[in-house]
Parts: sequence; structure tokens; C-alpha cells
Amino acid sequence: FDDVSVMLYTSGTTGKPKSCLLTHGNLIANARQITEWMSFGPEDRLLSVMPLFHMNAVTVTTMTALYCGGSTVVSPKFSASRFWDIVERYKITSFGSVATMLSMLLSGKSPMVSGQRDDPRSRLQDPRSRSLRFAMCGSAPVPAETLKRFEDTFGVLVIEGYGLSESTCRSTFNPPNQNRRPGSRGLP
Repeated sequence: FDDVSVMLYTSGTTGKPKSCLLTHGNLIANARQITEWMSFGPEDRLLSVMPLFHMNAVTVTTMTALYCGGSTVVSPKFSASRFWDIVERYKITSFGSVATMLSMLLSGKSPMVSGQRDDPRSRLQDPRSRSLRFAMCGSAPVPAETLKRFEDTFGVLVIEGYGLSESTCRSTFNPPNQNRRPGSRGLP
């Protein structure tokens, strides 16, 4: 439990990369916290589109999925044009993202059900997105307009959070309920 599990490099405070050692206990504790905070369970399937050298992909969408008894789908990279097909194919319930990814999905470049125009607003009636409960977003604040447009367009909550590599990724999340305050890093 106290043995080092992951050694990664971070440069958030000085600009010069420095080693960050995280134990098995760190990873399990953060996965447990995220599972409880987001009410994940065995029926959840998380999509990992962030690079696997980043703690977001390691903890938020991979370790958390394993901890809660769910599953994870690892995409080689984020692709706005393939995103909704992956959500439909694997019945994704949540994914980790950054604000730029949400903006790219809003650009409407994803394929639609046969015969429909490429209009993201029609996603609300598109059964391919119905499994998706929310997008977990971090790394930088989500502009209020982007958050509102994403939620209104796709009918999917954006749950903002904050964390550091040194804290095994997530330290805070907005709660996915009526106490959520868009634009906030969430509750400690």
C-alpha cells in the first residue's frame, strides 16, 4: 500500500520538471473519493481520451473505473469526429476532458444518425448519447458559455474539478447534483 506505484514528472510550480512519487494507497484513495463523489458503480463505463502519461487518465478514468467495478475504454487520442460513435458503441457513461475538447465537440464535426444533418442540437434526440451522464472537466476553468452550450446542446452535465499531480489528480469536484455551481472548482 505504501510502495511507489507511479513516478511522473510535473512542472506546475517551477516550470522545471520534477519527479512526483505516488503510492498504491494514493491511487486507491483518489479512485475511492472520485467513485463516491460521482456515484460510480459497476454499470459505469468511463472513456479515457487524455494521454496516459497524465494523472487524469490514470486516476479519473482508469483507476476509478476499476475501483468501482465498472470498465474503461481507452481511446488512442481524442477525436471529435469519432467521439459520439465511441460513446454509442461502448455505452460510455462519463469521460475526462478539458474545455477545448468540449468546444471541439460543439463545433458539430461528429457524424450523425444516417440521414440527419451534422447538427449537434439533434443529439438531444440521438439515442447514441443517452448513456452519457456527464463530462468531468479539469486542467483549466470551463468558460461559462461553453459549459452552458455543451449542457444545452447535448443534455450532458459538465462537472468541473481541480487537482494536482502531487495530490493524485482530483482534489475537488463540483457535485453532480443541485449543489453544483458552474464556474467553481467544487467543494473541498
